[in-house]
Amino acid sequence: MTEGIGLAFEREARSILGTVVYYMAGPQIRVELVHVQQEGATAYSAHMHRPFGEYAREAGGYARRDKYDWLEITGISQETVESIVRTCKACCRAGVPYNYKDMVLAGCFSSTLYDPSPDPQDVFGADSVYCAQSVVLILRACLPLDHPLSRRLASINSRSVTPAALFAVLAPLCGTRRRMGI
Repeated sequence: MTEGIGLAFEREARSILGTVVYYMAGPQIRVELVHVQQEGATAYSAHMHRPFGEYAREAGGYARRDKYDWLEITGISQETVESIVRTCKACCRAGVPYNYKDMVLAGCFSSTLYDPSPDPQDVFGADSVYCAQSVVLILRACLPLDHPLSRRLASINSRSVTPAALFAVLAPLCGTRRRMGI
């Protein structure tokens, strides 16, 4: 297994709210930013009713194609991987709360992906974040400006992107699960 950064998009609606999100916003209902290492994986995400957090995962758990869509962020240095992980850990320490308001609005108005309404400058400028929003803000802060994902993420409003919309935008620019042994 190669060390790197991936995105795990959950497709399994395990709750009534997950089912509502699925029908309103698309098949990917949640996204986690994942640091894959030899000894396993650590996921970082905003989960409802909890601040942005860190979760130990078995890397192989993301291999369930019926439950997750996996994207590998390719073309990044070890320094960038470390920057992403440091930023995620800083968000955990800061206890960034969950952004219920924007999550609901993004789900109801998913066509507002490029909405010009005020977008936080960075993840630490946000009062709260939901899963897809945190991924956009963290990757914007850490990826080199010349990386293909940086150009795409710069045009997305983090407050109105759904996990499904984020998947559709990033999938053509990312690698597959095979490279990371997932």
